Amino acid sequence: MSAFDSKSCLITGAGSGIGRAMAVAFGKPGARVVVCDVNEESARRTAAEIGDESSAAAPVETAIGTYGRIDVLCDDAGIMDTMALPAGITASTN
Repeated sequence: MSAFDSKSCLITGAGSGIGRAMAVAFGKPGARVVVCDVNEESARRTAAEIGDESSAAAPVETAIGTYGRIDVLCDDAGIMDTMALPAGITASTN
């Protein structure tokens, strides 16, 4: 029995990187995890690996509808795209 048994987790950005690692870390010791990602296929792969739910749309509703509550929310989603910095701000190259 682990401290994560019967805990419900919602993890965004769980299709890859840190989000995926968190989903696996919570899911392996027994947490019930809803994974979501803008890339639905990668979210489904993560969910299949840990045997839990995936949702590209309405993840909160999926978590509550499936498990009745959310005990842990990891909002790891982030999309890096071409972005302009605000006037007067420069990016470091270090």
